[in-house]
Amino acid sequence: MNRIPVALVGASGYTGAELIRYLMGHPVFELTEFYGDSSAGKRIGQVHPAFDGYVDAEIRPMAAIGTTHAETVILALPHGKSAAVVDGLLQAGYAGKVVDLGNDFRPPNEAPAPFAYGLTEWMGVAWEEVRFLANPGCFATALQLVMLPMLKAGYRGRFHATLITGSSGSGATPSATTHYSSRFGNLNAYKVFGHQHEAEVAAHCATMAGRVPDLSFVPVSGPFVRGIWGTLLLDAGAPDPARVFAEAYARAPLVRLRDRLPELKPVVGTAFADLGWVRQGDHTVVGVAIDNLGKGAAGQAVQNLNRMYGLAETTGLLIPPIIL
Repeated sequence: MNRIPVALVGASGYTGAELIRYLMGHPVFELTEFYGDSSAGKRIGQVHPAFDGYVDAEIRPMAAIGTTHAETVILALPHGKSAAVVDGLLQAGYAGKVVDLGNDFRPPNEAPAPFAYGLTEWMGVAWEEVRFLANPGCFATALQLVMLPMLKAGYRGRFHATLITGSSGSGATPSATTHYSSRFGNLNAYKVFGHQHEAEVAAHCATMAGRVPDLSFVPVSGPFVRGIWGTLLLDAGAPDPARVFAEAYARAPLVRLRDRLPELKPVVGTAFADLGWVRQGDHTVVGVAIDNLGKGAAGQAVQNLNRMYGLAETTGLLIPPIIL
């Protein structure tokens, strides 16, 4: 069969590398074009040595994206950089699909094109109608996979959430707080009550569940590279999570339900989300674990792209996980 050509914009970043990892063996999509600014003129193997011998392609300058022949463009750019690229594509007459992994087109932002919000298990529109898709943020994905089923089941209490994220969530450009000396052996809470994903969660939950959730969110930087692990403490009267999650995710192949609070390592290097819970009387704690580069970014982007083309959502994603 003829494979579908895909262009990757932002090939040099962590998310770009993860997209290459998933798509290099995909049976339907083929990465045919790579774009970047600081990496333009270099080969993929020079930027990501792990791909040397796997992917032999040169990264083109970003300014050339208007000449793309790809049927789909995936944007893996720093936040705030995607809108100009999309505008350039539209002005050049581009007629294909766009998947953006930045925050430019996530709710509650206004988009110059009709971007759908791609929390795969909770899409609000028919897949065949989707041409432009905004991939959710990593924290937003983890939080909503727990919160949306509970809200739909009638929960009206507060979600007391503490989620710990790996250093790769801050991107490839180093900073004082992502420096090894600051991160290793340390935990650091940041943007408490003010993380950018809170507005995203509020807007999408209002659309999908009819109500803005009562959320107290503490994001924490953890001393590891990949993944998000955390817990959400629910108020008294919360519905039984065993029933709620079994119903919500009965046909969600990339959401795994555990009989206890999940661990981080089993999701690292995968596109799975693991949910588990502990319930004692009126007290309920729900745990969630995802790979911020997997289900929190590149894995979900490929999952969404599969659905946009009518494929099984796990296509190309069930690659062997990292065991140790």
